[in-house]
Amino acid sequence: MFIALSGYLCELINNKLNMRKIYKTARQLIVALLVFSGIFLASSCEKYKFKPVTISPTDSVFFQADLQPVFTATCILCHKGTRNPDLRNGNSYTSLTTGGFITPADSTSKLYVKVNSGHPASLSDINRQKILLWVKQGAHNN
Repeated sequence: MFIALSGYLCELINNKLNMRKIYKTARQLIVALLVFSGIFLASSCEKYKFKPVTISPTDSVFFQADLQPVFTATCILCHKGTRNPDLRNGNSYTSLTTGGFITPADSTSKLYVKVNSGHPASLSDINRQKILLWVKQGAHNN
C-alpha cells in the first residue's frame, strides 16, 4: 500500500511538472505567434494610398497670386532684405529677376535648383512645381 501510494504521488508530481512545462511552452508559442502575426500584419499593409498632387502644364501660374504667398509663408524668415534674394512682397520679383535667380532655361534656373537641393525651407512638391511652371511660362510679373 505504501509503495502504491508513493508511486501515485510520484506520478502526480511528474504529471504536474510535465503539465507546467507544457503550459509554459504553449504560452511561449502563443506569444511568439501573436508577435509574429502583429509584425506580419503591420508590415504587409499600406495605411494610405494617394496620388501625388500635380499641376497641369497648361495651368497658368501667377507670381503675385501663387508664388508670393509661398515666399511670404515659407521663405521670408531668412530672405527679408538681409539675404539675397529679398523675397518680401514688393521686392521679390525684382530681386529674383535682376539677381540672376531666374534664367530662361527652365529646370536649371538658380531659384528652382535651390529649392530642390535641400534648401532649409522645405517647400511642398506642389509649390516646387509652381515655381518650375512659372519659370517655364516666362517668369512674368503677373
